[in-house]
Amino acid sequence: MNRKIHALLYSAVALFTAAIPMASAGVHTTPQQLATLKVLDLGTAKVLAVTGNPSLLAMKERIEQARQQVRQEKAAWLPSLDAETSLTREDNSTSSGGDDAYEAYKTSLIATLTLFDGFNRTHALDSATQGESVSFEEEKDARRLLLFNVAQSYYSLQSAAADIAIARSDRAYNARQLTEAEARHNVGAGSLSDVLNFKIQVNTASATLMDVEKTYAIALTGLATLMGVEKTAFQEGMSLTPLQESGDWNNHTLVREELVRIALVHRPDLAQNHYVLEQTTSAIGIARADYYPTVSLSGIVSGARNGSAAYDSDDQGNSIAITMAINLFAGGETRAKVAKAEATRREALYTLQDLRLTVRQEVSDALEEFKTALKQVALQVETVTLTRQNRDLVEQEYRAGLTSVVQLNEAQNNLVSAQGNLVTARVTLHTAWETIQKVTASNLI
Repeated sequence: MNRKIHALLYSAVALFTAAIPMASAGVHTTPQQLATLKVLDLGTAKVLAVTGNPSLLAMKERIEQARQQVRQEKAAWLPSLDAETSLTREDNSTSSGGDDAYEAYKTSLIATLTLFDGFNRTHALDSATQGESVSFEEEKDARRLLLFNVAQSYYSLQSAAADIAIARSDRAYNARQLTEAEARHNVGAGSLSDVLNFKIQVNTASATLMDVEKTYAIALTGLATLMGVEKTAFQEGMSLTPLQESGDWNNHTLVREELVRIALVHRPDLAQNHYVLEQTTSAIGIARADYYPTVSLSGIVSGARNGSAAYDSDDQGNSIAITMAINLFAGGETRAKVAKAEATRREALYTLQDLRLTVRQEVSDALEEFKTALKQVALQVETVTLTRQNRDLVEQEYRAGLTSVVQLNEAQNNLVSAQGNLVTARVTLHTAWETIQKVTASNLI
């Protein structure tokens, strides 16, 4: 029962995490691509997920928004050019019927360039540039989590597939026992209670099979959601690669400090928080800009004429001006802005420090989980071997009339339970390895 609950939880995680913003460069996964897959392996599932999850496309647009924000800030360094035109008409008609209409035409071309603004543009551009980096690292971090969620969902699916095989094997075993019990009963050499017992065992195995098939369907829906497709997009009868007894961990030496070093270098969430810290530094500069004057250069070319817009040289004029403005008193607003920005920076610094400690803890926990899972697999392999031997011995004793059918049922149930526990242990081991890849961001390298 616990194994079924775990499988359902894994599937629920897959369904909910699909809504988290994630990103990757690529195109939509199409049903045509999946329809050609006869065997879905984990690597393919990951590739299709990072190229097909709809949230990834949304994240790409967020990155594009940040990129355009940088372009907006760069525009502040260039001059602006504005055109104005106006027509003014005044009607001074008198009561005696006289008409004294007046029309005035005016057109202006205004160029403005900010020469100095207290370094506000410099810091604003820096902040936007850091913001683009934040979005980029946010995309990487979401992809890191997506890859883990896909692996977790895939292993849940493999676990359900293995459970289906175990349930079918259990049902087939009891069906054989039922056939033999019926044959013995028909010739008067066996009891009816044995026949009924094995019928119950077959029905129980069938009920278990229906449960694990439901779990498989739920897990497949969860994986499909992560991949951004409907479950119906998968080819009918598509299979998975078998749950492996070993993995890539055999090719790695797992040393805690080395794993921590890799995590501190490659974790996107650490880089994201670093760029956020840089943004807060720029925010202090933006706040302090109000202490400085603003100096701008403007030039105007204009034309004005009464009665007609056909300007000649006498109607045209131009001017150039340098303007300086400085705030002398704002009730302490600027000082408060600077103090707030400085407090925000300290908060970002403490957050980054806390995250670095969290990363270290995550690596340590993941490594311990993996080591324990490795031992559990070895233990469960031995347990399956022993329970199979015991079941075979009890079966021989039952056939010889030396033991009861109850003991045979118990021995068979123990074997089925041990086989299920071995599947769970192997899934836990593979998931623990994927957790190490996640917490060190090695799945992005």
